[in-house]
Amino acid sequence: LCPEKQQILLSSADLFATSVNKPSPGTSEEEKAYADQRRRVTEGFGTDKKVRQNKTMRERIERNCEVADSEKIQTLVEANVVEQQQERMPAWEKEKMAREKVLPKFLDDWDHARDIYSVEGGLEAIASPENYKHEKKLLDDSLLRLLELKAPELEKLNAAKTNDFEACGKSHFMLQVLKARGAQQAKVPADLNTFAKQLGVLKILVKILQDNGLKKRDGECTPVQLKKFTHLSTESKLLWQLFYYLFDPIQGDHPDGKRCLHKIRTQCAAVIWALNLIPDCWIDVPVEAQHEIACLSKSKGNATETAKKIFQYVGCSIDPKKDHNSFRAALRNRPGQL
Repeated sequence: LCPEKQQILLSSADLFATSVNKPSPGTSEEEKAYADQRRRVTEGFGTDKKVRQNKTMRERIERNCEVADSEKIQTLVEANVVEQQQERMPAWEKEKMAREKVLPKFLDDWDHARDIYSVEGGLEAIASPENYKHEKKLLDDSLLRLLELKAPELEKLNAAKTNDFEACGKSHFMLQVLKARGAQQAKVPADLNTFAKQLGVLKILVKILQDNGLKKRDGECTPVQLKKFTHLSTESKLLWQLFYYLFDPIQGDHPDGKRCLHKIRTQCAAVIWALNLIPDCWIDVPVEAQHEIACLSKSKGNATETAKKIFQYVGCSIDPKKDHNSFRAALRNRPGQL
């Protein structure tokens, strides 16, 4: 406060200080008293306001810390409870929980191998008929041409033939599915379009496993990115079913809907879907097809052993072929066991 200029001087400090020029010797007692009163009021106003603000801020911080600590403690307690429950679980129940994270539902008792995953929540958990039957983008003229072939001709399909290989989406595994149908004397499907769409679903599953972009992103994917390499619309119910079944949520806030590929679940889904397109549910798996299912780079791991484990986990018996590099997988056993 500057009585001479009638101004209040403010600083940018947290608690602003004021100063008053000393009155000249000629200042009256009344003016001195007025100056002291103004100084006390001004200093009091600034100090009290800052004290109130600091108190409010401190209470808010303490309250937020208490909430954060209580949430952290609750999370730790819940995790500890789950861990203790799992420790007390019998082995069969632990195996069941592990299977449910990877496999669709299946029957414990069946008459034919094709019945194993025919239960509600089995194959339809991967792709339901309502979602793929109306998906025209799954149709492919070159694939329809192959489906019109009789069994002996299907068995002769060869990856070395460009037309055959490209019609199968350049997938050795898909080619083996059609060859297995030929070897098992499959008839031409009564509804070609529906069966072609089922093969289209398999083509997408294999594409997801082979997509280089996904591998570079460590499996992270948004609906828009999935749309780009599956060629399905974001309005497609099939796209969303595949996205939520094959990709798991990622911690944190992701406005773009990003999720992360569950690789083993996708591998199992591709194998289960393929086997159910074959009359007797067995297939020969050469090295090239093993690499597609194993989803490993050549420098990491053994593709043959990885592929065998996937087939065994979905319920297949494994028989080695004469060349020792390929094997025959037949859906015969109870899923979820190695």
